[in-house]
Amino acid sequence: MTDLVLRVGGVWMVMGALTLAVVAQARQTDMAQAPGVLPSGLGSAVDRDVATLRAATAGFTSIEAAEAAGYKRVTDCVEHQPDGAMGYHFQNNALLGTTLDVEHPEVLVYERKQDGAFKLNGVEYLVPIARWTSTEPPQIMGQALKRADGLGIWYLHVWSWEPSPSGLFADWNARVKCGTDGGASAMPYPDGFRSWTHVKSLIVGPGHESFAKRGGIHHYYANDKAVAGYRTGTFPDGSIIVDEAVVTKDGEGRAQGLVLEGQRRFLDVMLKDSHRYASTGGWGYEHFEPDDTTGRLSGSDQATCSTCHAKAQTDHVFSRIRS
Repeated sequence: MTDLVLRVGGVWMVMGALTLAVVAQARQTDMAQAPGVLPSGLGSAVDRDVATLRAATAGFTSIEAAEAAGYKRVTDCVEHQPDGAMGYHFQNNALLGTTLDVEHPEVLVYERKQDGAFKLNGVEYLVPIARWTSTEPPQIMGQALKRADGLGIWYLHVWSWEPSPSGLFADWNARVKCGTDGGASAMPYPDGFRSWTHVKSLIVGPGHESFAKRGGIHHYYANDKAVAGYRTGTFPDGSIIVDEAVVTKDGEGRAQGLVLEGQRRFLDVMLKDSHRYASTGGWGYEHFEPDDTTGRLSGSDQATCSTCHAKAQTDHVFSRIRS
C-alpha cells in the first residue's frame, strides 16, 4: 500500500513538474510577443498575472466575441487630452460584485481604428462602491483600485494589449486615439428640444459682463431625464439641458415698448454620461452656432466649461426648475 502511494505520488510530482514547465514556456512566449507590456518592470508576480490575463482575454480580440460572452458596449470613446484616451468600454454586468478575478475582468477596453475595426487594448476591473464594505480599497494584481465617487465605482485599468507610456495601470494611454467617428467630443444636435420641458428663461442685459457674447434672452429646456434630475438633485445618464440664446429687438408700431425675440444666437448643450465624460464630472458640453448642427467646442473649451460648472451646488448644474 505504501509502495503504491509513493508511486502515485511520484507520478503526480512528475506531472506537476511538466505543467510548471509548460506554463513557464507559455509565459516566456507571451513576453516575447508583448513588447512594451511584458516584462512590466513591476516584478514577476505582476508579470504572471498579466500573462494570465492576456491568455484569458485572447479570445476577445473582436467585439463580436466579447458581446457573445456578455460584454455590452456602455460608452463611446473616452478621452482626456493631452493625457490620451481610454477607449470604448464593453462591460459584463454579470461579473460585477466584490470578488475580483484576474481571468474575468468586468470591462474590456477597445480602440476604433481608421478602418472601423475595434482593437482590444486592455481591461478594467470594477467593484461597485455601494457593495464594498471594507475600509480598505479592493485590490488585484497587487494594486489598490482607485475610487470614482461620481461613477459609484472602484476601478483599475490594465493596458494588457497596448503599451501605455504612462504605465501598465495608468488611467490614460497617449497611444490610444478617439478619432472623429462619434468619439468623446462628438455630441448629437438636440432635435426637438423645444417640445421638452421649459425650465426657465432669463435675460442677459447690457449691464452684465457677458453681454458682448451672451446678451439676449436665454430659454432653458430639459428632457425627461433631466427634469427628474432637477427634482431629485441627481441627474441620471441621458439627461440633456439646452440653453437657447436669442437676440432681442425693440417692438415697433403697436408693439412699441415691447422687447421681442430676434434671431437665434446659439445653443449651448449639456449631456450627462458618466462613462463617456468621466474626465469632466460626468457631463459633456457643446456649442452650436445658429444654423449649424455640428458642435464646435474644442477639448480645451469643454474643459473650461467643466471647470466652471464644477462650482455649481447641484451636480454641475446651475439652473433650477420652477416649482
